[in-house]
Amino acid sequence: MPASAILAINASVQAQQASREAREAHVMQCNAFMPTFNAQTATIVQQQTYADCVKLVYPEHQDIDSGTLKFLIVCAFIGAAIGGYFGLKDKWIGDWLNGILMAIFGALIAPCIPLLFAAIFYAIKFVFS
Repeated sequence: MPASAILAINASVQAQQASREAREAHVMQCNAFMPTFNAQTATIVQQQTYADCVKLVYPEHQDIDSGTLKFLIVCAFIGAAIGGYFGLKDKWIGDWLNGILMAIFGALIAPCIPLLFAAIFYAIKFVFS
């Protein structure tokens, strides 16, 4: 392994360790600050610090944001329209039944395509980070 790669790996590990230690120190600071916080007498800076500490110590976990959900629903409608069009074009079961089945299939497959590309993107980002 080249020396530059070893140095890069060591620098990355040290940066991650320093980041983790800084976060732990900030959490300890917040744990010391939060019990003594008085909302009645706090200044704006103290209120902002308290809010940042609450977000750090008790983070919110969202499964999926509304923008992503809307995008996937639009993809499902587009997939249903395209599937229904091609289902009516190819008449291998019947006139209307084939269109309905292909519309359902398109609505199920279309949202998976952007998710697949996102998974590939994050996998590549993870490998090279």
